Amino acid sequence: SKPVSKPVSKKSLEVYKKWQAEADKMGGGKITVDKSDAKKAIFDVLHDSFKPMNVNGLYQSLKGVVPRALLNSCLEEMIDKDTGNPFAADDSSDDDDDKPKKKKKSKAKSDDGAGAPGSFACSLRLKTGRNVNNNLYYVDHKKLANNGNGLPPHERNELHAEKERSRAEHGALLQQCKQTGAEAARLDGEPRNEELEVELSSFESTLAETSE
Repeated sequence: SKPVSKPVSKKSLEVYKKWQAEADKMGGGKITVDKSDAKKAIFDVLHDSFKPMNVNGLYQSLKGVVPRALLNSCLEEMIDKDTGNPFAADDSSDDDDDKPKKKKKSKAKSDDGAGAPGSFACSLRLKTGRNVNNNLYYVDHKKLANNGNGLPPHERNELHAEKERSRAEHGALLQQCKQTGAEAARLDGEPRNEELEVELSSFESTLAETSE
């Protein structure tokens, strides 16, 4: 038996309508409450803008399509927590050369790279600000998609299917071109209007002579 879906509460509907009203006011269209779609929208905006953004800037760029509550939750799951702050100053100095340096332990990254389909885990970098609203998020454009392993399997399959569709369409167009060429050659071999007029005139002259 299929699971019975719970009815949406009145409070949830009111919140949804409020979010949708904000998006409509900003010209963003229908909002999304699905995390996968929201993460893709966030990543695409940051990737295409090629600049860091804070939460407010992201919300404005997304035109309210991703509600603020969902936006904050997605950003928390998308940032790469193992990279540290790339903007932090180097505390080491020449005076400390003789002192033993402590090696920083690096956590093993999960297999969910920036190119992992549907996850977008570790796809963003974070520059910490004075507060949450001042945090800057950006895409590390040096990071290879799918951890440098080429296209993800689903994209590779889609590309292969599209290639086969294009090849089949190309073959059908070639066959249609041949048929069109054969039909044109057949029509070109048939008598033209001028030739038919000459034949008709000659036939009428012969008929007149025969009648006399």
